Amino acid sequence: MPFSLNEFEQHLPEALLKKGLAYFRNGHVLSVEETSPGVYEAIVEGTSPYSVSLFLKNGTLTRATCDCPYRDGFYCKHMAAVIFYLQQDVLGLEPKKSRGRKLKDEAAGIEPSKRKKPGRRPAEKKKDMVSQIREKATREELMEFVMDLAHSDKIFLAKLKYTFSHYDEDQSVKRYASDVTALLKSVIGRGPNRWRRGSDAGRAAASFLSNAYLQVRKGHVLTAAMMTLGALEALTKAIQYIDDSNADIGGNIDTALNLLYSIAENGPSEEVAAFIKANCLSAYKKKIFGGWDWHLAMISIAATFCYDVEDANELIRLIEEEGYQEYEESTVAAIVFQLYWQSGQFEQARTYRHSNIRFKPMRESAIRDAVQQGDINEAIKLAKEGYVQDMKLKPGLAKLWQTILIQLYEQKGDLQSVQILARQRILEELVFSEHEFDVLKKSTDHKAWPAMLKDILDAAVRRDPYDMYGKRKEILVKEGMWEELLIVVTLRNLIHYTNDYDKYLGDRFPETWSSYVRNTILEEAVHAKNRTDYQRISGSLVMLYKAGRNQLVISIVEALRIRYKHRPAMLETLSKL
Repeated sequence: MPFSLNEFEQHLPEALLKKGLAYFRNGHVLSVEETSPGVYEAIVEGTSPYSVSLFLKNGTLTRATCDCPYRDGFYCKHMAAVIFYLQQDVLGLEPKKSRGRKLKDEAAGIEPSKRKKPGRRPAEKKKDMVSQIREKATREELMEFVMDLAHSDKIFLAKLKYTFSHYDEDQSVKRYASDVTALLKSVIGRGPNRWRRGSDAGRAAASFLSNAYLQVRKGHVLTAAMMTLGALEALTKAIQYIDDSNADIGGNIDTALNLLYSIAENGPSEEVAAFIKANCLSAYKKKIFGGWDWHLAMISIAATFCYDVEDANELIRLIEEEGYQEYEESTVAAIVFQLYWQSGQFEQARTYRHSNIRFKPMRESAIRDAVQQGDINEAIKLAKEGYVQDMKLKPGLAKLWQTILIQLYEQKGDLQSVQILARQRILEELVFSEHEFDVLKKSTDHKAWPAMLKDILDAAVRRDPYDMYGKRKEILVKEGMWEELLIVVTLRNLIHYTNDYDKYLGDRFPETWSSYVRNTILEEAVHAKNRTDYQRISGSLVMLYKAGRNQLVISIVEALRIRYKHRPAMLETLSKL
């Protein structure tokens, strides 16, 4: 789950933070390098050297990977150690043995500290060991080291091969499929329980595909296409004998397909385009992925490169001969329409679209065309028909047509229709529809708005008396109705409310809110049974303390210590606040 790097201590388990901090302090973070904006690659010394990658965007950690087997949920101690490394200036930390150069905290959106200790000359900046080796070691020494390591370490050998795979004169889809199969089998091992090692297999596949992405960034697009197609073949076979209940294999198949679509849609060279088209068509004809969703994806990717009438019609004939399942009809319609349109057969495309207007892609295309031609009434008619068609069996699609209708009426300036539809949508939804709410308020006269708002809130109470879905609370926050919000929030003692609504209610109703927070946390403690429950209470108290509720937090902690003095696990958790 993404989180701000400045708040990482609130999101990682306490045990993981302890281990990560120990690793950082003891100098186990050997090297850290920003390989591209927001992407940090690190080596952390553990049982063996592990590679860690952190992906940051505007100070938020969006993804992290490590090739170790010791994962605690989504994160491991090696990732935590690298996070401490990046945050060392902010936290005032220093490793006992400095083994790497300090990085600026730009990834976390923080200016590095510029303070100097008085009376001391600034220390001379030392180069890290990797930089010294790169400067001083001879080419022969480095080559000998690489070859020795490649012979003794299979994981290093695989990384070496895939990093420089564009130099392989014998590379092919078949070769990469064989490599991925061998990689997966080496990871899952032998024995009756090997099918359960899906997470290990998933990490190995993800590592292989990250090298394919790297080849794209380096401009070796043909190699990346071969690697991706090979991975698809191997993963499709692997899904038959590896437990994929957590989508460890299926998720990597999606990654491979996304990469292939990305290459196809970004204007590759004629050589790459011809290669992808030929291989996708071959896979489709041979039914290599028959029975799986990505079987149809092969013809969809191949269609990206069909601009010739003869080629387009050949693909359409192939699809019709192959046949397809009922659930695939909408996807097939989109592919056929695309083939007609991009090959310049516009009349055939429109005729085909009209006869298949029941499918979402066709109706959306027809609505877009009508809007572009300035025929808003035709677009409205199409959206209305879609709503009526899908209202009973496909309510999700019906909501889409309703949203499009609101937008079309806005373009037309028909505020009455906008108001009717937006109000209908808000009343129908259990959750808060912010866009429709804003549209409704904008289209309603300000004198009539209080009555309209009361109508919406009353309907929400009737449908969801305890506001389980949070619709009423979000409306009250948006409208600044704080007294009403206090009443709704205090109907239920939920610990996450103490943090979610503190910023709205804490300063406005200090006594009532403090009493609610105290009672809620003490009630939560009554039902707490394990360390996870205690940590949830502790986390809530930490957030309240950071929000400035210091005295309230101290009083609650004291009450918990007195009340639960015979619960050592709770006392230990509280002692760390």
